[in-house]
Amino acid sequence: MIEMVKKRIIVKGNVQGAGFRALVKKIARSMGIKGRVQNLDDGTVEIYCEAEEDILIRFVKAIDIRQKDGNLLAIDVQEMKIYLDGSDGYSKKDAMEPFTSFEIDYRQDLTVAEKESLERQELLIVGGSQVSDRLEVVGQKVDGVGQDVRAMHSDMNVRFEGLDKKYHVIGEHLLETSQNIAGMNENIAHMNENNAKMNDNIAKMNEDLSVIARALLKLVESNIKKNGRRAKKAKG
Repeated sequence: MIEMVKKRIIVKGNVQGAGFRALVKKIARSMGIKGRVQNLDDGTVEIYCEAEEDILIRFVKAIDIRQKDGNLLAIDVQEMKIYLDGSDGYSKKDAMEPFTSFEIDYRQDLTVAEKESLERQELLIVGGSQVSDRLEVVGQKVDGVGQDVRAMHSDMNVRFEGLDKKYHVIGEHLLETSQNIAGMNENIAHMNENNAKMNDNIAKMNEDLSVIARALLKLVESNIKKNGRRAKKAKG
């Protein structure tokens, strides 16, 4: 049977107002850990967590985030104290067991929407500090390799010029194709007009043939009647 372990972790450092709680929640849930996290009045963050021992070991490593570049907005864990379930530093009452999932305890009555809004704000803080770090690193690299950047920029210009020529030729072909299609559409339109005229002529011819047929029928009937009268006179 899998043995579940419970721990209480007190985290010191730049961990309040830096989005640490929301990040801890994301990491814990991704590992299937149950528990809660909250800010304490002394500026530390308290975490109660429950999972298998090896998972909790990886969890502690994942939340031990150190800041090396002096970014005051970024998370910087300076110390973590860990208390096992059953030790003096672990309080079942404060833990509010049993754990059903991993949540942030805001220590006040909030609606679900308010909690989600606060969590999004904390994650935005984390994202903003990461972007700031990356921009600083990029700036340092650009300062150190300015000539390489200019050379790369020049090379990119040459490549873009080549691409521009290539796509210009493609554009001309597309334009020519479009014009050919337009010409074909005009020819089809003329053919449709000619077909319509032919249909009109055929309709007129059918009318004329119908008139001729009726006239021939009357002529035949008239001849039959005349021949009949002649035959009677001959017998008489």
